[in-house]
Amino acid sequence: MKKKYSYAFLILVIALFFSSCGENQSLTPPEVETNILKFGTDHTLDIVTWNLREFPWKDETIDLLVEIISQMEVEVFALQEIMEPYKLHELASRLPDYEALVYNAGTSWCLGYLYDASKVELINEFTIYAGMGRPFPRPPYVLRMDFEDEDAETDARNILDLTDYFQVTLAGPSPVAKVVEDGDNKYLSLQGYMEFFTYDLIEAPYTFSVDVQLVDTENIAFFVRSYEPITKFNPAHGGGKDDRIGYFEADWYKENGGQNCDTSQGSSGIMVMPRADALRVAIKTYETDGINIGHRFYDFPYPEGIDISKFFNLKFVDDGEKVEIYLNNEKISTVTMSDPGTYDEELSYEEENYTYYKTAVIHDAEGNEALKVENSRLNPESSQLAIGIRDKAVNIDNLAFTYEFEPTPTPDPTPTPSPTEEVKETEKPATTTAAKSDKTSGDSNMGIIIGIIGAAVVVCVVIILLAVRATKKK
Repeated sequence: MKKKYSYAFLILVIALFFSSCGENQSLTPPEVETNILKFGTDHTLDIVTWNLREFPWKDETIDLLVEIISQMEVEVFALQEIMEPYKLHELASRLPDYEALVYNAGTSWCLGYLYDASKVELINEFTIYAGMGRPFPRPPYVLRMDFEDEDAETDARNILDLTDYFQVTLAGPSPVAKVVEDGDNKYLSLQGYMEFFTYDLIEAPYTFSVDVQLVDTENIAFFVRSYEPITKFNPAHGGGKDDRIGYFEADWYKENGGQNCDTSQGSSGIMVMPRADALRVAIKTYETDGINIGHRFYDFPYPEGIDISKFFNLKFVDDGEKVEIYLNNEKISTVTMSDPGTYDEELSYEEENYTYYKTAVIHDAEGNEALKVENSRLNPESSQLAIGIRDKAVNIDNLAFTYEFEPTPTPDPTPTPSPTEEVKETEKPATTTAAKSDKTSGDSNMGIIIGIIGAAVVVCVVIILLAVRATKKK
């Protein structure tokens, strides 16, 4: 008997392009060996996608499915071609612990789920891409579940599926990146010098989302449209050294005589920094002084109802030419990007200079221009997604990215106070020594989004990463 598990965030997506999916064999009792489909284990999360062909195809179909499914150790069945939804509920009633969900896509070819309610917990159900009839004749049906069961105190570097997609680097004295349990919730508590960044550069369109709870209100940054960190010769560091300018590391701008802005962190990208009284949207810039890396920013007051001492959702939606930034699904800003080109700068190890989007315009929620930057350092082709924490503390949960857009509800328009620009002095950058991620295997399982697309083809559309996830145990 399996135990009930919880994960931070699991999404399954069912999409069916066509009204038929090729020739399926009919289920006829004398011709079917019902034990050939026996699979699944009591210590894994098992998901099956199944085109049932005009369910129920024959009078015997439900009897056969009861016999087959009862032999399986499967938590979730994603089903297509449900012709009579009430019959799927009848099937579920004959399977102990299973429940059924059916979505009517506007035709008789419905999509549905069977799931074992004793082992997975339903959070909600919804559809995406509704109204986009050409690519999606039937809007994909999404099921969101929670499987959170990671042991408290687990080090972030030992969450295997986190380190499968994100490099986790801790540095400096006594950094902390561990799972914390608070009532019925578990999240990652982060404190010290550290960075999380994707191994791969993610091509648009994509969505990057994370739940954030602030402990400190400065030097915590979330990056998109970044390149991998670069290495620059830094005259101000110990008489001159080659320094990697990472996501938690200072850009040493003012320490090297820069006059146009303050020292910040990171070397490229759009940098969003939740602060005490505003959400800072910053653009990393090319400067002719310092060591050529600076930034410009605009501060947007938080919308009414945002409590930074509690978890709130920060989301980026990137279509390749603009990046929309949301707090709790309310748009805060849009950054438009253009004018790709190069800068004449010296790099320590790279063979040639990077190409950047040179122009970036920060807009408010209504589309008004707030700040135009014409010396931007934004990756024009893809994004390294990253989090940089510079000797501060923050809690994160439900860290996810997907290569497909997620529809974002449009909130009722509310008056937005005029943003104000702010520049403050910061302390001289501290020197830190990085401790690389210990990419050891852990017993955690990965949250995923699965796309099921027609013509008898199953395609994995996206990947979703969970910050806190469960270990399935015997």
